[in-house]
Amino acid sequence: MGIEIELGKYKGRTVTTDSKQLENRHIAVIGASGSGKSVECQRIISNIVQQGGTVLTFDIHGTLADDQIFWKFRPTFEEYEYEIDVRRNGIPCNLFTPVAYPDGTEEEEVDLIGSLTDVISDAIHLGSAHKVELRKALEYVYEAGDYEKAGIAAVDEALKSARNKAAMELREKLYFLTAYNIFRPGGELFCPGKINIFRLSRFSLRTQCIISEIILTYLWRLANAEQFKTKGIFVFVDEFQNFPSGKDSALAQMLSEGRKLGVNLILSSQMILQGSTSAVQQRITQSALMLYFKPAANRVNLTSKMIEGTSDSDWGRLLRTLGVGEFIAVGSFMIDGKCKKGALKISAVEEKIPSEQIKEKDNSGNRGCVLNI
Repeated sequence: MGIEIELGKYKGRTVTTDSKQLENRHIAVIGASGSGKSVECQRIISNIVQQGGTVLTFDIHGTLADDQIFWKFRPTFEEYEYEIDVRRNGIPCNLFTPVAYPDGTEEEEVDLIGSLTDVISDAIHLGSAHKVELRKALEYVYEAGDYEKAGIAAVDEALKSARNKAAMELREKLYFLTAYNIFRPGGELFCPGKINIFRLSRFSLRTQCIISEIILTYLWRLANAEQFKTKGIFVFVDEFQNFPSGKDSALAQMLSEGRKLGVNLILSSQMILQGSTSAVQQRITQSALMLYFKPAANRVNLTSKMIEGTSDSDWGRLLRTLGVGEFIAVGSFMIDGKCKKGALKISAVEEKIPSEQIKEKDNSGNRGCVLNI
């Protein structure tokens, strides 16, 4: 499914990019705080859902709170937003159900349990003794069918029955995940054709990252069963450097293999860390579309080098003079029906309006959604 995304203006002419024509569909948005990244990401998200695409994202820092949506894109968000209030309602997710593959086979129990064990262990940095107890608890919950009865809280009950020091310590580490019963059976994880926003801002950053990584890993399990291959899905992650980023993390795997499985990333951050051991940081520049907003003063030379592979002083001077909503885009574009590849300075400056004219969000709530996957 091709999505035409409008980026802004180049010398007064509209610049678009067609995701179908890109080498991959990943988009990286890099720049200092206040440079206009958030508004551009809202533009991209609006473009995607208006053309029938599905977006899944996490509201971690409040950047997608209702009062943070730019006035021009607020009507689209109001129409297409599907909100998941995680603290209040938990997340409907068939976490312990083996996914079905196109050839008629199902995910093996050892792979399902192994995936859940690894993602939770990595997210909360478990040692070997705690990891063993977690695996045992997950196996017990799976075999007893307790997740379908009690949700992720069943893991706490399984650990409680173990009656050993490592299991008791692990209960404490998983407290917020199980006490709020974050993952629950029934329903579906997201609504197709919507902006699916997981509201996580009321949790600690550590808990937010654990929840987000479990969601991303579950999505990747579905992707490997080719459940997004036809229609695709876009995942927006703001400040992606806060997420797990090892070579086996969900984001790292999506960056490398996402295109062939229909998983497309929109990643936003204030900077790229040169020389980082993070697999995500190492792979981010492989995104088909790079949008460089004005960087912090000490990042200008590095950003200039990323644009053309050299620390060209002209790019450096241009980066320093970028205004809010202006950026250097590197990728493949369409301008007046003609294809152009390389780097362009694009303006996506939007007219501001008085806050009292911004429409209030309709409080009628979200309609139900059923997705058969």
